Amino acid sequence: MGWMPGKKERNPSIVYSQWVKDEIVHNKIFQQFFDENNLQAIITGHQPQGDAPSCIRVDSKKIIISADTSYSGDVEWEFAHEYDGEIKEKRSSKSFRGDIAVSELLLDFDEKTGEIKRIISHGILSNGEVYKSTDLLVEPEVGLAVNTDSDGKSEEEWWTKFRNENGSYLVSRTEGYSVTNALVEDLKNLNENPIKN
Repeated sequence: MGWMPGKKERNPSIVYSQWVKDEIVHNKIFQQFFDENNLQAIITGHQPQGDAPSCIRVDSKKIIISADTSYSGDVEWEFAHEYDGEIKEKRSSKSFRGDIAVSELLLDFDEKTGEIKRIISHGILSNGEVYKSTDLLVEPEVGLAVNTDSDGKSEEEWWTKFRNENGSYLVSRTEGYSVTNALVEDLKNLNENPIKN
């Protein structure tokens, strides 16, 4: 546990570890750890990520994927007014997972070498949209921070979660357990390029 019962001191734990912190994202330690252990991917859970897995790009062929749908029923949607389809109202349940959102990661392995050939995410987002990603392992934009204006500046940092088979991208920003999603066609200027269904 992150805290021992009856004590107010922290207990060292990898279960509660956060991958995304300003001081560790894209740190050379990630690259070194992957290289020394001949890893292509680390797939984990427990830290809430909204309604779809979050990725951190280590390099062009290495990735960290955190997949935990806790609080997915409370995901907010940016640019909701741009959708022709209905954006469903917030859902909640005792686990805060909502009534609709579900995600599955599919890993395709080479049976002889054990090498991961591709990783795909698919499921239903909290707005009811069915999705299927392209290969998370090789998409260069997936798992990177995105700038939200043409000057390359952003007050709110968005991350690319996946590229949809239809070419759009799911991006999200997180503050604590609060996740906001947007589906966009262009990652260069998110505020001006919301996707229109």
